[in-house]
This record gives sequence, structure tokens and C-alpha cells, in this order.
Amino acid sequence: MYMLLDSEEKYRLDNSISNLLILKIWHDLGINVSNYPDFMSDYYNYGIEVGFDILSKGLEDLFSDFQILDYEDEERIKEMSKGANIQCPPDTLFILNNRKLQKLKEHGEIEKLFGVISKQSGDLSEFKMAYHVEYGILIAVYYESVLYEIAKSVSEVMSAADTLYKNLEEVTFHGLYNQAV
Repeated sequence: MYMLLDSEEKYRLDNSISNLLILKIWHDLGINVSNYPDFMSDYYNYGIEVGFDILSKGLEDLFSDFQILDYEDEERIKEMSKGANIQCPPDTLFILNNRKLQKLKEHGEIEKLFGVISKQSGDLSEFKMAYHVEYGILIAVYYESVLYEIAKSVSEVMSAADTLYKNLEEVTFHGLYNQAV
């Protein structure tokens, strides 16, 4: 016996799995996700996905300076995109910054993240990550599908940022002596 899914059921299941993966990524980054929305996509609200809410809430919990810009902020999106070398203005723009990123910027270490940031992309969601000197990390989202790829990219960037931050703290606390040993 074969089980067939129609396109709406497959879409709902794909998004539910993506949402669960986002919750797992946020949990692994130390966020308490117990009060987050349910990961299951609602069959009856086709097109209204909880994935965007889960992604946004996690980004808000990770970054003290977090903003979302959408079509209502078109001029600001164009300005920020130009400043971060994003060629085509996106539909949605996430702006991410926190104390660690600011400290890396103040000590001239933020450039070491540029390579990690610029490598991030998705196969199922079209997005681009870039760094803006004034605002921090920008995620330009052109097409939303399964959003876990964005959460995975943020996790990879934050892992690299944490490593740089720990190294900076060690140098600051212990001086250069331990680096030479």
C-alpha cells in the first residue's frame, strides 16, 4: 500500500520539520524554547506559517539589537542593502547585533567573521548574509520556504563569533603571555 500526499500536505510537513529543526538549533544555542509557538504548520491556515515567528523569536532572543524590516520599510532596506553590498533589496531584512559583535568590532576582530558570513546561503530559501558597519549582521531574505537554513547559518556565524570573542577575552584577561606559550 502506498501513501500519497497532496502538495499542501507535503508543504505542511516540510515546514513542520523545518520549524522543529529551528527549535532544535535555538535550543542548542542555549535558548529556552518552551514558550515558543508549536512547530506544526496548521493545515487550515495555508500560507500563514509559524516558522517565521519561531525564527524571529529566536533571533530576538540571541541578539539584543534585533529588527525586522519588510516592504513597509522599502527605502530603509535599500539604504542598508547598499551599505552592506547587497545588490538586490530583499523582501525582508533581519538586522542582528549584540554585545559580542560590538566588542569584536571595537577590537578590530569583526573582519575575521566576514568570510563565515559571506559563505552563508540556502538551497531551499533564498537569502544572503552580509555585515553592515553601522548596524551589524544583515540577513536579506528574498524567498521564504523552509527557514531552518537561516537558523543554521546564524548558528554557524555565532559559533565563529563565540570563538573569536573567547580568544579576545583571553588576550584581554591574560595578556599576550598565554598566546605565545
